[in-house]
Amino acid sequence: MPAITLDMMEYSSDALARSAYVSNSQTQVTQGTGTPIGNLVYYGGLAASFDGVTSKASGVCSSGAQAAGLGYIGKDWGAGITKIISGFKAWGSNNYGFDVTGTTITLTLQGSTDNFSSSIVNLVVLGPFSDPAGAYGEKLTGTTNLTAYRYHRIKLDSNTDYQFVTAQIQFFEERLTCYSESSIKTQGSYALKGIAAISDSLNKTLTRTVAPTVNLSGISKIKFDIRSTRTGSNIKIGFHDSGGTTTEVAPNIASANTFQTITLSMSPVSNANKDVIDSIIITIVNANAENTFYIDNMYAETVSGTVFFGCNF
Repeated sequence: MPAITLDMMEYSSDALARSAYVSNSQTQVTQGTGTPIGNLVYYGGLAASFDGVTSKASGVCSSGAQAAGLGYIGKDWGAGITKIISGFKAWGSNNYGFDVTGTTITLTLQGSTDNFSSSIVNLVVLGPFSDPAGAYGEKLTGTTNLTAYRYHRIKLDSNTDYQFVTAQIQFFEERLTCYSESSIKTQGSYALKGIAAISDSLNKTLTRTVAPTVNLSGISKIKFDIRSTRTGSNIKIGFHDSGGTTTEVAPNIASANTFQTITLSMSPVSNANKDVIDSIIITIVNANAENTFYIDNMYAETVSGTVFFGCNF
């Protein structure tokens, strides 16, 4: 029986995998998480930028680096703890903005493995932008580096580099993301690797938009290979039709770290509910523990003919 190729997961880079399977999992990190770090230690001290109050005068903000170069403020998430931080929001003082004497400000999100002693990675840059009283900036998208780091901070750089002040910093992390995997696979050169964080990845999704849409009328089954570090039914795979019907399966992983082939019966689904497939949706349905999973070799069986379901890279 000829096969309809759905997705062989041939994404040759992490960026291509994430472009194909888009996550909706960005979540604000709780302000009390981790230990504040940086050089804005005066007035309200480092903790003032993580107390939940976004509007305050400079005298109670985090402050420092007066006439001494750049300002830095961030978090050490703790020994053995790393986070994928993909964006931030930042508030300056309500009387001066981010720099007491500056008129423009640039904010850079950075990550590090060693508290910025030698490892410094720029993740995303915002600015330069205007820095009036009450200045505010956010950059929630734009980073292509979703590496997990123990240390994250915001670097502040203005046109005067005088006295930096921040009223509040919020970090946003990815709780479900995907990668290109070249070693753990069942066919071809790559598989899709996903990492779902404990707790906060629950009900989060990775969604591939299928364009042009594909007609799966007449097929009897969809098959794919899946491997996971957790046993049980923790991940759901769905195939959405433009009419509103999503046909789903939640594979029961019998053995951890072992690929198994899953078969989803499509015979009970009417042709009207599978003739305009427009997306593939991966959903986390149990997040009691962190889970790393791999998906590969996704295809459907039909009576005759072979068609390709979108493009791989």
